[in-house]
Amino acid sequence: MTDDRLSYLLSIIPQRTLVLLEDADAAFSTRRSQTDSHGYQGANVTFSGLLNALDGVASAQERMVFLTTNYIERLDPALVRPGRVDMTVKLSEVTRWQTQGLWDRFYGELDQQGIVKARFMERLEQFGILESERGEKKQLGRCTSAAALQGLFLYNKGNPEGAVSMAQDLLPATHAPAAGSPPASSLAAASSFSGFSCPTLV
Repeated sequence: MTDDRLSYLLSIIPQRTLVLLEDADAAFSTRRSQTDSHGYQGANVTFSGLLNALDGVASAQERMVFLTTNYIERLDPALVRPGRVDMTVKLSEVTRWQTQGLWDRFYGELDQQGIVKARFMERLEQFGILESERGEKKQLGRCTSAAALQGLFLYNKGNPEGAVSMAQDLLPATHAPAAGSPPASSLAAASSFSGFSCPTLV
């Protein structure tokens, strides 16, 4: 991808289009020339090329552009200034309300009384992943993402009891396998849905 190619692609998109540019921090980290230590090397989108494509003279109108990043602190202030980026949304750990909504979306028809959901929520509280209804949390450093939760529900599609029994798989892996343990390929999906780091609040 080059500056000219990006500008061309954004100029020919239809009106009223949503555009997603993922990992905006990955292509470059500074305005300096891009080398191995400052981003990708070779034909690539430059910082000025991205700015021009987003809102330069030849930029397309009537479209919404979404930028994603895992490291917002690496983005240049000129890229995320007001007027260029109108809204910033942090997708962090899943909340109690979101968990209940996802459960209802996947298992609402199978668990109309909410009995299995109550057991699932209780398990997540016990593991310290979710706060209680009073807003209390047993372990402040523990959490999971909506993507991990969705992965668990998809794995147990049509099986709410399976989601309850595998709730511990949302816990992040905190230690290496003990000596003599089976190889990773034969282990149950104990960490398939984890891997989300809780954001540090300062």
